[in-house]
Amino acid sequence: MALKFLNKKGWHTGSLRNIENVWKAEQKHDAEQKKLDELRKQIVEEREHAEFRLLQEQAGFVPKQERLDFLYDSGLAVGKGSSSDGFKTLEALPKTETDTTSSSKQQASAPGALFEEKPQSANDAWRKLHSDPLLLIRQREQEALARVKNNPVQMAMIHKSPTMNAAKRQGTAKDAAKREKELSLICRTWESSLTWEFPGRESISCQ
Repeated sequence: MALKFLNKKGWHTGSLRNIENVWKAEQKHDAEQKKLDELRKQIVEEREHAEFRLLQEQAGFVPKQERLDFLYDSGLAVGKGSSSDGFKTLEALPKTETDTTSSSKQQASAPGALFEEKPQSANDAWRKLHSDPLLLIRQREQEALARVKNNPVQMAMIHKSPTMNAAKRQGTAKDAAKREKELSLICRTWESSLTWEFPGRESISCQ
């Protein structure tokens, strides 16, 4: 009874929290073991199937397939050169292709190869047009401008902004200067007409 308080400690094996953690770890371990058993079983079945297929092809009962079978198999069989015919077909290819690829690599690595003209694909123009960042920026600007124009509240705030008032004042000042210029031109023409009709008189000012 004196050591009864120990079951309240976090490290005590009899506490409910530790019992729960142990149970969760055991369940996780069991699930992993089941997955490993399934994977082992699947590997064995695929190996047996590949060996049976190879025996049938050697006996002549089944025609040999030229396709890459390892692409159609599951991911577990990838890299198994002995159990897949895809790697065998790749090994049986003539060496001319490797020669052409090596020559193309040498041409690509030659100095000045980047400046040579390369044939453009059919979708090259479309890709360049739709991947242009400036075009995307302009489209976003047009969309934002359309949203602002369609919003009457924002348009009213813009019209009431000091920048718009300053622009209006600048426009009115320009209009006033233009009217004053026209008035001075009219006055000059009127003065010239008066001096022409009355040459002895002094010029009359419009001021």
